Order: sequence, then structure tokens, then C-alpha cells
Amino acid sequence: MAPHHAAAACVPGADERRENHPEGKAMSTTTRRTAEQKAEEARGQALATWAETEMDIDPQGARSRFAAPEDEAGRTMLEEALGGPAALARALGGRPTLDPAGARSRERKVRLSPPLDQRVKAAIEGGVGKDFSALARAALVEYLDRHEHQASA
Repeated sequence: MAPHHAAAACVPGADERRENHPEGKAMSTTTRRTAEQKAEEARGQALATWAETEMDIDPQGARSRFAAPEDEAGRTMLEEALGGPAALARALGGRPTLDPAGARSRERKVRLSPPLDQRVKAAIEGGVGKDFSALARAALVEYLDRHEHQASA
């Protein structure tokens, strides 16, 4: 039997109900699960066991937001509801790739001193880059282009 959430024991109707005892005291009685509830629980347990032991997922397999061509109708419906393919891509989340081939872009984090952070903010406000990431990418490309011959030596 699946474990129950501790708070469920305090809620009448979750796993128990309150009935009046002949002496006037409230008394808990366990409700009987119906045959349908038992069957649904058994089905859920069977699916969980299958997913944990028999399901075969290739970790290097294809990754797609849409499983198959027959999902095209759903995609079309979502595009129409959201205002087009670009709106759907934004709604699905994630950041757009920076790679023209569509490869996932790597994220790097940088800590800045307060004076350097102020210089970065001023540069962005002055139009040097649209945001910190764009400015950092441009600065890295410029730096590496200038100093690449030193790194390979």
C-alpha cells in the first residue's frame, strides 16, 4: 500500500471520516476504498514498476519538444493560439541557442567587483551591448582574437 501524506490523517474525508459515537464523542473510522480505487492504485503501481525496471530510454537519444509527426496538429493549434512559431518557441521556454547549427549554448558565470560592474552597466546603457551576456561575448571574442597567437605558443 502506498504511504500516505502525514497531513492527510488530520483531514476528515482523506483517509478517514468522523462519525458520532453513541456516547457523543467523535470517532475516526477508516473509509473503505471502492473496487475502482483499488484497481486504479494497482494500475498506477504497475506503471511505476514498469517505468523503474523495464522502460528503456536511450540517454543519447533524440530530444524533441514534439514526439512525432502526428503531433503537428497540436503544434499548429498552439502556434495559432499564441501568435505563431516564434511565440510558441518563447512559450516552451528556455533560451534561444547562439549556435547557428542549433547546438546547446554553454552557460558561464562571472563575478565582478563593484567598480567593474559599474563600468559594465555604463557600457550597456551607452549601447555597447544589449545586455551583459552580449557584452561579455563580444569582449571575449575581441580578447581571444587579439591574444590567440599567445595561447597557442
